[in-house]
Amino acid sequence: MKYFTALLFISLFGDAAFAQDYIIKLNPSPAEDTAVHNRNFYFDAVTDNRDVSGNKRIVGHFGKNNKTTVMLENEPESVILEYLHKLYPQRKSDMPLTLRINDILCSSNGGMLSEAKVKIDVDIVNSTTNDVITNLSMEKTKQPLMGGKTFGVLLEELISYCVSQVKIDNTAH
Repeated sequence: MKYFTALLFISLFGDAAFAQDYIIKLNPSPAEDTAVHNRNFYFDAVTDNRDVSGNKRIVGHFGKNNKTTVMLENEPESVILEYLHKLYPQRKSDMPLTLRINDILCSSNGGMLSEAKVKIDVDIVNSTTNDVITNLSMEKTKQPLMGGKTFGVLLEELISYCVSQVKIDNTAH
């Protein structure tokens, strides 16, 4: 009975030791994205349109009993807007856009050497007229999962891809 009690104690409290947080930090000094040809826009705002109660920094849970949490280093609006300002700096004749976050979900199917998955759903909105220019939903995976860095790389790649799909008529602004 002593061994059973000891095993039960270890399994109950030892399981809690495996809970962890992955912090997503986007590249603090990305180079300007020149892959977007004839770019005539910049981002002046990011809004978080997700229906989230509690901590908006949390973008996923996974693992046994969802004990592993994935979160952005700061509020999503500030983290992503700072990143967008560096990738797509404002130029004199550029049109202001808003990136509206409808969903961000980071997940994994297992332990440290498993696959990381990031899904995003965003609207690109004309900041002046508030008209939706486009809605983009993307998903990307990468192996192996190496903590928050893997999720950060995937999120950066998805943001860049979504922005590369934006086409604005020069007469629209």
